[in-house]
Amino acid sequence: MSLREIKYFIAIAEELNLSKAAKKLYVSQPSLSTFLAKLESEFNTQFFFRAKNNSLTLTTAGKIFLDGCKKIIEIYENMESEIYDLSNSYNTVIKLGVIDERFNFIALKSIQKLKALYPNISVQIEMYSAHELVDRVLNDKLDIAHSAYIEKNPGLNYVQLTDVEVDLVAKDTSPLAKYSIQPGREECRISLKEVEGEPMIMLPPSTVLRKVEENYFKKIDFKPNTAFMVNTHYSLLAMVAQKDILSLSPRTYKSNKVVRIALDPPMRYISGLFYKKAKYIPQPVKDFIKILKKLLIHKIHLKYNDIFIALENI
Repeated sequence: MSLREIKYFIAIAEELNLSKAAKKLYVSQPSLSTFLAKLESEFNTQFFFRAKNNSLTLTTAGKIFLDGCKKIIEIYENMESEIYDLSNSYNTVIKLGVIDERFNFIALKSIQKLKALYPNISVQIEMYSAHELVDRVLNDKLDIAHSAYIEKNPGLNYVQLTDVEVDLVAKDTSPLAKYSIQPGREECRISLKEVEGEPMIMLPPSTVLRKVEENYFKKIDFKPNTAFMVNTHYSLLAMVAQKDILSLSPRTYKSNKVVRIALDPPMRYISGLFYKKAKYIPQPVKDFIKILKKLLIHKIHLKYNDIFIALENI
């Protein structure tokens, strides 16, 4: 089989429809049908089950064949990248995935430093949910991504950048302000059980922070009184600043209009860069990771009582 035919099979397996696969590959459907029939005849096995509505389903043999095809493509692309590395002739796009616009400030400074090393390199920033970022890196649609995470995916390499506490946040006129974290003052911690029943604003269940919170709630047997739900950290902090409502926020998110109260026991929020394990990483991507890491470590000194250094200040 040629690489072109391997890509044909992968497209059919991804679309599970010959017509859609043909459009994706810019070939005719009859030629793709002929290719598949010839392939199954050659191996004397059926790779797909056919339904009356023309949809396809991979057989066990088809799944094995698809896995082999993907490995062949991966080996070829890794070899291709290594050869480009040897020639030092870089003229490509690095695709960086982020979860929100906040990381763009660090990315832009890092891109400037990368361009000094590789003038022809460009970086494309794309925004997705944490779950989508993982899927896109694993499926080679992104070279590298940044987000918070709870568990590490076995198919990815991780470069941890931050490990911060999540605090209870309240309006600066709240009675809880007397417990707030202040520079030079001994930290006073409270249990969430002390505010159980108070209305809270939360992020959606699909977010990493919400999952971190849910795990924490189970450990301390806490039931939040969710009054509102918003999609971003910044909306959350803005609403807390305006209303008599509580929430939870990592210390890397800054607002001068809310107070932060440290939790007992502490809640942790981890974030970092990740990229595919099995994939060959070109030198410009390696250097981009190093630049990002160095910039963050230099700029962010996330101490236990330090809530005044935030990513948006970089």
